[in-house]
Amino acid sequence: MLSSAEDTATTVQIISTALTLRYGPRVVALAFNLDLSPSDIKLGLIDIGSLVEYGEYDFLNILHASLSDFLFDESRSQELYIDRRSIHTRSVQTLLREYLKPHGAKRFIITLYHTETYY
Repeated sequence: MLSSAEDTATTVQIISTALTLRYGPRVVALAFNLDLSPSDIKLGLIDIGSLVEYGEYDFLNILHASLSDFLFDESRSQELYIDRRSIHTRSVQTLLREYLKPHGAKRFIITLYHTETYY
């Protein structure tokens, strides 16, 4: 169960970012986006093995299709609720911060897909 995770806030951020940003989700990409190490991602998910698994090439597989419905519905998830707009905002901030670093030689191409219209 998600609420049984040792660090629920980090665990919810990892899963909701993986569900929102449609780039894999590879552990390395999640780590970059959340400013964590890949081992932090794996540790953050260790308590919820019934909800996620690691696939081939370190892809994170969400095992329950209804998990996204739950996390993105404030009336159901309450304190675990995550607003997708905040995830998109954080992702853009992370990319801009990396791009503006003095060593700016690194180039990151990440496509963000909006899954719904915000009003």
